[in-house]
Amino acid sequence: MGECKLPCHCMNCLRQYRTEEQQDFTPLAYLGEREEKQTIAEAKTYREAIFRDLKALRERIALSGNTIQERWRRKSPLERKAWLLQVRPNIYPHKNSLLVLATPPVSGNRTQAQMQSFRIVHLLPYINLGSLSGDSARLIGLLHHRAIKKPQDWVLFDDKQIQIAWNHGCLAHTFAPGCIYMQGDRYGAWEPFNHPKVHYGDSFGSPRALLVLEAQRYLLEFLRDITGAILENTGRSDLEVPLGCAIQDLPACDKWMNFGNSGPRTDQREPGLSSARTLSNQPYSAPPMCDIDAPIEIVESQVAEVQEELWLLQTEPNYFHEKAKRYKEQWLGTNPGTRGLLPTDPMDMLDNPGFGLTIKPLMLTRDWQ
Repeated sequence: MGECKLPCHCMNCLRQYRTEEQQDFTPLAYLGEREEKQTIAEAKTYREAIFRDLKALRERIALSGNTIQERWRRKSPLERKAWLLQVRPNIYPHKNSLLVLATPPVSGNRTQAQMQSFRIVHLLPYINLGSLSGDSARLIGLLHHRAIKKPQDWVLFDDKQIQIAWNHGCLAHTFAPGCIYMQGDRYGAWEPFNHPKVHYGDSFGSPRALLVLEAQRYLLEFLRDITGAILENTGRSDLEVPLGCAIQDLPACDKWMNFGNSGPRTDQREPGLSSARTLSNQPYSAPPMCDIDAPIEIVESQVAEVQEELWLLQTEPNYFHEKAKRYKEQWLGTNPGTRGLLPTDPMDMLDNPGFGLTIKPLMLTRDWQ
């Protein structure tokens, strides 16, 4: 096919389209070009599926939210893995899901199911077996915040999740004309390219918008299926779900609401600053909102934390030793599925904790001050 021309060359639109130069590079080239009717139909299909699954999810939580939470949290990690594999046999297995970027997007050695699994992890890097089975709070947080918020509230966050895969050419897609509303009541509706609306963020260019809609459709379908598996053999069925359950009915599940509103979760066992651990749990928390004071508070807290981190590394031998152990445990070559991606020579492996315990805190303290 010939090169597809961009409707606009501003910085915002360059994030949503492939430039003519990028299209000459095979991994970044479009696979083809959709017609207007095809684009409208696909966007409509995604929109209908998203709201259908969201409605079913809200109804299940309103009826059985406490049961879902209790059954999921009582299970061991192995039992939670079994549930996840039951509904998604090809779910990406490893916690470090972005490692899939280290391998090419196309390989003759992969099955079709594996290729679909990799596409899903590019769209939703936090949907993987390790993360969801290891910490029971993550799935409950994901269910709670996706059910209680509108898909429109998650658009900017979901768009950001696919940026790395987009940049690396890991998401095969076709060119599509026009733009798609991503905010307001016309969410998911197509129209000819509208410069002001795309520049304001009310609409996205169709190629990028369809990827975001695809990610949201898969996520809500997954959440609907996993709640169905959790509620199996509980004496409830879809016929008992009250039709038309409104979002304001969710607070009736007292345990659910108390747990869901308890704030972001952080894994203190992971090395790194607490702010980074909080951001890694953002998918399981409320969607980020525009707050002009929030970035200032984050920077101030990070500066204070890196200063304290540097001081403890210099003055507390026990703290230094504990951090070194954590870095060794988290080293890339020691995790399942990562062997061979990086050198495992002892001296090379020493570079990772060495950098993290010496040069990195010094650089962070200097730069953030």
